[in-house]
Amino acid sequence: MEYSCIELNDIPDEVLLIIFQKLNNIDVLYSLHGVNKQLNKIIRDPIFTTSLNFVKWSSNKFLNKLSSNVILNRFCLQILPDISIKIKWFHLESSSIKRILRAANYPNLYGLDLYNMKEKTARRLFIVQSISQFVYLIDGRFNQLHTLIVDLINPAGSIEIIKNKTKIPNLKCFVLSCAWEMTYFDECCLQLLYRMSNLEKLGLYITTYVRDTFIDGNYLKKNIFNQENQAQCHVYSYPSQIQYYQRITNHFPGGIFKYVRLISLYDEHPFEHEFFIRISQSFPFIEKLSLINNQSQKHKQSHNSSIVKYNYLVTLDIEKSS
Repeated sequence: MEYSCIELNDIPDEVLLIIFQKLNNIDVLYSLHGVNKQLNKIIRDPIFTTSLNFVKWSSNKFLNKLSSNVILNRFCLQILPDISIKIKWFHLESSSIKRILRAANYPNLYGLDLYNMKEKTARRLFIVQSISQFVYLIDGRFNQLHTLIVDLINPAGSIEIIKNKTKIPNLKCFVLSCAWEMTYFDECCLQLLYRMSNLEKLGLYITTYVRDTFIDGNYLKKNIFNQENQAQCHVYSYPSQIQYYQRITNHFPGGIFKYVRLISLYDEHPFEHEFFIRISQSFPFIEKLSLINNQSQKHKQSHNSSIVKYNYLVTLDIEKSS
């Protein structure tokens, strides 16, 4: 029997492309960039370079795929500058945002997802006047940007007066989500939205408390609608891509929210068995559930009652149990 030896370079480009498509494009770029001219040509295909996702979801939180400085340095110093003209979308976690956005100019970047953004970092991105501190999103290098998605953490902090009034005319879609309560909505978010003069799609997945105003579906158009008492509402388009759904009460009407991973329940009236069934059906993929249970259940369930199942639940927080 005769044996033959086939090297990687002997495999046609079309076959290698099919094989590499089965792999994660970040792994392909990191492993094969700079190996030889043939592989460099293949991995520069739009399949691998159009959208770069450096974020993964694990254990109820977003994590950075670039787990070491060695990997991050290789991307920022070698890979990203080489393919920057081909990149159209980034998914970035806060710990690597600064390095990656500064690594090169991205003239064709039109989509940007930012996860685990701290309030201080957000101010530097959207508010500060000096770009010497950080990459300023409207300093001219991201003129093609039309989609911006931001996941904010740790929103509490001192407010800054926003002096910047520069318009962001090419931005068509803006999504802001925050798992915790945001303050200073008018001073921060509303002023930022005023600069998005041609916005077509808006997603605000936030919890905010205002003493003298009520935010509903008409808020951005009519600005303020006065209320004598406190009130709460959830405003969203449907189907919703919201990831957090906070302070759900007994009045929750139901629906399907397949993107939600974190919810909290608050009993304005005693929770009953049917309510928890509705919650499990409406949020089939929740991983974290927080429950504030002030009032005892009125209608006790029999042993024949159906079991409420949360198949993906990892964390359960119960503040009170009556």
